[in-house]
Amino acid sequence: MKWGSSILSVALSGLVLTGCLNDSQDSSNAGSAGAASSAANSSGNAGANPPASTGPDVQAPTVPSNVMTTAVLPTRVDLSWTASTDNVGVTAYRVLRNGTQVATSTGTTHSDTGLTLNTSYTYTVIAVDAAGNASSPSASLNVRTPAVADTQAPSTPNGLAATAAASQISLVWSAATDNTAVTGYRVERCQGAACTNFVQVATPNATGHVDSGLAASTTFRYRVRAADAAGNLSNYSNIADGTTPAGSPPSTVVPTLTRTTFMAGLSSPWDMAFMPDGTMFFTEKCRGLSVRLPNGTVNRLLGMGGTSGFASTAADLFCEGQSGMHGVALDPDFANNRTLYVFSASNLSNNPRTNRVLRMSVNAALTAVSGRTDIISDIAFKQVGTAVGGSGAHSGGRIAFGPDGFLYVTTGDNHNPSLPQDPVRIGGKVLRVDRNGAAAPGNGVPAGFDPRIFTYGHRNVQGITFRPGTGQPFSAEHGPNHSDEVTALVAGRNAGWDPQNRPGLNCPENYCGYAGNATTMPMTDTARFPTALPPAWTNSGSSQGMGPAAFLSGAQWKAWDGRLAVSIMGGNRTDILTLNAAGVATANANSGLPSARMRSLVQGPDGNLYVATDAGEIWRVVPN
Repeated sequence: MKWGSSILSVALSGLVLTGCLNDSQDSSNAGSAGAASSAANSSGNAGANPPASTGPDVQAPTVPSNVMTTAVLPTRVDLSWTASTDNVGVTAYRVLRNGTQVATSTGTTHSDTGLTLNTSYTYTVIAVDAAGNASSPSASLNVRTPAVADTQAPSTPNGLAATAAASQISLVWSAATDNTAVTGYRVERCQGAACTNFVQVATPNATGHVDSGLAASTTFRYRVRAADAAGNLSNYSNIADGTTPAGSPPSTVVPTLTRTTFMAGLSSPWDMAFMPDGTMFFTEKCRGLSVRLPNGTVNRLLGMGGTSGFASTAADLFCEGQSGMHGVALDPDFANNRTLYVFSASNLSNNPRTNRVLRMSVNAALTAVSGRTDIISDIAFKQVGTAVGGSGAHSGGRIAFGPDGFLYVTTGDNHNPSLPQDPVRIGGKVLRVDRNGAAAPGNGVPAGFDPRIFTYGHRNVQGITFRPGTGQPFSAEHGPNHSDEVTALVAGRNAGWDPQNRPGLNCPENYCGYAGNATTMPMTDTARFPTALPPAWTNSGSSQGMGPAAFLSGAQWKAWDGRLAVSIMGGNRTDILTLNAAGVATANANSGLPSARMRSLVQGPDGNLYVATDAGEIWRVVPN
């Protein structure tokens, strides 16, 4: 789906909620959002705020334009349109079918379902603002649903060939055909000359793909199938294999690190995401989303409710306790679609409020975002404080696209004893979804589970990263009063956290998470769940608030190339883990970085490591 990049500016109508009851392991600041300028210097220092508007708002938004279909199925029509603008801010769009309103959308897309086969419909869209002013209707769009459902799969994409070079394998194949249209291809890979355990690793639209970051002297096998708009999948192509050439012997030299302050004066920076030219999007928990340009200019894009100085604000976004605006990720096709994603607490739902994943587009000048669509709106949020912690606790919040092209979303247990093992509520889970928030294929959870779930039985995952060469996801999460854990994740599996029904323990609010020890209340309970995912590392049995994680990649990291960096926030340090082929830690070393609560670790396009700290700085760490 596509939409325009006109500025969306949601009128302020709420207060920022604050909280200060936090886990001892994650004592992130919880104050209200402060003002921030739309442009700042390279240290992130705020300048003057623009003047506030006065007087009643009587100006209607502009008319939505370019209303079009992105899919027409027998019982469903997907619509998109170009965003309207308004002197104060567009708050919603009314979607009309045959002159009758059928939906309200906060973004610039809508999926109209429950339609009749072989039937004509007329659609218009009206923009509204916070004062109730409504635009004129858009130009009409006439659509006719197909007479029959499309059940015909595309033809098989034959002629798959693989060519290996250095640490990558290039794939090409012949185009498939379809009775309607081929919308893309799904590339699957396994490792080993006779392997059969294929896993999807890419979803290209073209008839080729370059699989990079692969291990040296290793054979990989591939197969491809085509997909159409109705979700029909072709038969698999032939299997092609390639073997990467031998690499240089691994370095035994441990790098020394040079740290410089890249940005300062921030308010609880939480996450970062880079464009190839070094442009850096970043979130601040109680302020919102901003972007730092390569020349040091900072543009404030989307503010939380109650903030000022941003190109637009969203009154429903708030921070409370450990929660607020957390992760940020760029679409794999960002260069073409200008789309990004953020994780944030929202009060659009109430009693309880929820955490959400927001999709939006940024304009070419990197000065404004528009077209917000909440692709996930039901991630659990801790509504009120309890005896074991304050409201807003344990939300998780890291988001990242894997090498398979799907979005991984980490969530927390909210101090809710039954949530981690609950099959349908989204908390204490890692999700894996497509760019519309729908379940990705291959999640493999048991029958009756929400299909968006990739793994379950987690406590509070705040780190997700992917191993170079294999693409396997690794999580990092807080332990209770023992055993922080790094875990190699496998689709459909249980991580083993279950803080409920422990008769031998004194459990406030029935949450036993802090009531026992590694034996009586284990992080990974293999007595209850014999096939639970084993931890790769447990921080020597300590609980110190393990948070972000990132694999280091590149020859500049010398002996640390391919190793896993993990920040221990309560321990004010980052450790470097050596993992064996099975993903189990065999050694760890202190990185030598200064003592600080490090909230985010991201390797930039320059190969250096960028570190966000709760003290309001972002560091650039260069290996020497």
